[in-house]
Amino acid sequence: MAAAESRNGIKLTARSIAEYRHVIPCLKDSEGRKVKSPLGMEAAIEEYYERLLHSSMTTAPARLLTERLGDTLPFTPSEVRQAAELMPSGKCSGEDKLVVKDVRACGHPLYVALAERFTRYVEELRVPTAWKTSNTVLLHKKGEKEDLGNYRPISLLPVLYKVFTRCLLARIRRTL
Repeated sequence: MAAAESRNGIKLTARSIAEYRHVIPCLKDSEGRKVKSPLGMEAAIEEYYERLLHSSMTTAPARLLTERLGDTLPFTPSEVRQAAELMPSGKCSGEDKLVVKDVRACGHPLYVALAERFTRYVEELRVPTAWKTSNTVLLHKKGEKEDLGNYRPISLLPVLYKVFTRCLLARIRRTL
């Protein structure tokens, strides 16, 4: 009922409720032992994905990137509007609790403010600290629920970060 009153999609609301209600009862750690405590499961998940995603590759210095950014034109409100309009709606929010529909509803005044901020972020080579965190949800694919290999992690990122990265991606695509 609240979903209908607030004009949020019922599917989106049901999905959000289901995500928060789903609790993994037990997992196996790297040695195959069953772990049931929340802290133990959190440690097992962290260890599993740390091992899975660990990279020994070195990254190239960002010097070349910073030299080219001095010539960057400011972002425009129309770039921000286009990025927001191209984003799919009906997705769950990140920690900021914003969804794409909220950004679109604010319209031009928000696009102007975001264009100014996005330009500053590129000039200063920094983004808000809140954009560097995400809520990660594990979705069970199939198979034994105790095996972490049978889960797919989904990162719920802040929607403004997604708009920003879409603006950057659009510029990169234009230059390629």
